[in-house]
Amino acid sequence: MAGEEMETVRLAEEMRRGVSIKDRMYHLQVYKSCFVGEQAVHWLVEQGHAADAEEAVEIGNRMLLLGLLHHVCHEHLFQNAYLFYRFNLDEEDGQVADAMNKKKPKHKTLAKIMQNPSWSLAKEVARVQRSLNKVEKNTENGMESLAAALQQVGEDHTRVVDNLNALKQGLNGLNRSLISATSLLMMLTVIVILAFHSSRVPAFMVLLLCLFHLLEVYRYGQKLQRIHIPDYFNVYQQNVRPIEPIPLTRAPSLQETSLQHLPPLGEWRHRPLLLRVNKSLVNTEVLNKDMDRNNLPINGNTPIEFESPYFKGRILVYIAGLENSPDNIFAGRRRQLQTVVQGRFKKEVSFNDVFTGQEWFRPLLNLPSIWFVNLVVSILSAVSPTMKASGITSGKPSLLAKLASSSQVICISPNEESAPDITAPYDEDMSAVGNLLCQEDGTPIKAGTRKKLLSSTSTLRKLSFNTRDVYTFSFWQHALDLSTMSLNTGIGNFELAKYLNSQPVAIMAKTRQNEYLWRFELWHESLVVQPSNSS
Repeated sequence: MAGEEMETVRLAEEMRRGVSIKDRMYHLQVYKSCFVGEQAVHWLVEQGHAADAEEAVEIGNRMLLLGLLHHVCHEHLFQNAYLFYRFNLDEEDGQVADAMNKKKPKHKTLAKIMQNPSWSLAKEVARVQRSLNKVEKNTENGMESLAAALQQVGEDHTRVVDNLNALKQGLNGLNRSLISATSLLMMLTVIVILAFHSSRVPAFMVLLLCLFHLLEVYRYGQKLQRIHIPDYFNVYQQNVRPIEPIPLTRAPSLQETSLQHLPPLGEWRHRPLLLRVNKSLVNTEVLNKDMDRNNLPINGNTPIEFESPYFKGRILVYIAGLENSPDNIFAGRRRQLQTVVQGRFKKEVSFNDVFTGQEWFRPLLNLPSIWFVNLVVSILSAVSPTMKASGITSGKPSLLAKLASSSQVICISPNEESAPDITAPYDEDMSAVGNLLCQEDGTPIKAGTRKKLLSSTSTLRKLSFNTRDVYTFSFWQHALDLSTMSLNTGIGNFELAKYLNSQPVAIMAKTRQNEYLWRFELWHESLVVQPSNSS
């Protein structure tokens, strides 16, 4: 495939993530998973991929020629109009071919395009890609089922050990019974000897009876010596091996592979750490002209100005353990990371639909036993009641909490002038929301009270982030030491590089519809897999 066609394919993938794809209705008919042509044209111009609408239409028709997208009824070329188009990757299996076979294109140029060999090749590539996506999904489901089966095997193993314990107790009881029987037999022997002796029974008869009883005692003793229950049980326990969870692995997608496109370690501004924006994953622009989005400042006094399709603002990231870590942030405190984000939402969204936390696009590796993972998750949930763990042993694990209830400090201001200086400490103030988050006299409630109130889903649903006010969020934590990429659990430190599968720590917030308000990546040099000379 030529370089220009490769660039068109890459741009189509980016546009597929950028435009709104959903089910739409026209003349009482529903068209699934489609987008509007004029919205795509606007997106291409807005993102700088096209100088004007005319050039954007040309780009769209190149995508159509390559079979990457098409009109939902195969009746139009790509136009800057309210027409519905669909990416071939969003088609269900066989849907493209059925639509083409049943309906002859009305547009002559479109008919010629569909006869082009590139069109057939692109259709086949799209079909294969959809099949691979299905296989990938089925593989993930199968691996999850396998993990559940392995967990069941572990439970069966526990039941076997319990049964062996019960068997051990039963055999020990039999051991005691044999000893009691032997003692009774010895007593009977003595009684018989005394009885026969007193009744003048010949001495050789008494000797025969004694020898017989002694032989029986010896046989019982031999049986007891051959039963070594503790030895058998210990050998079993020493040879058994705990069932380790199998890491769920799959081939990374093109999007995930791009996560590894990092600057050389020698160019990192704050080595061993790197702060960056991954534009292949999120559509976020860094507005500071003197800053490189792939190598952003840490512990600086100048906020990083940024803009996404859903939020515009600034951010400061402070990390302990680096040469330039500020004393006024970390001296005398246990904090390892502090982040301050300030700005405006571009669309109104419910408190219940905005999340922050960690998410990964590949499986976590070398996880401990599932009971330990569940214990850690339960501890996190106790600290943050809205924290939810999803698919920890699957291909896309995540730990997410509601932004409104997990932020340490939140301040809502009516304008930029009254908003707090994010380089200095500021107080909690969410009184702009209304009586629910302020005291009777109108003064703001404390952060702890706000967290408790907003741990309720019903309360979160009543409130929304609006597009008028300026919101300032502060986050900090003490368990994750980013300078060494280790987690302090209170009972020991865990180096995270062997678990994260070469994936960064995220500073992010997103909506329930996976619309990123902001997402910055924190990389540690231990996460970067250095290629060998042979490769």
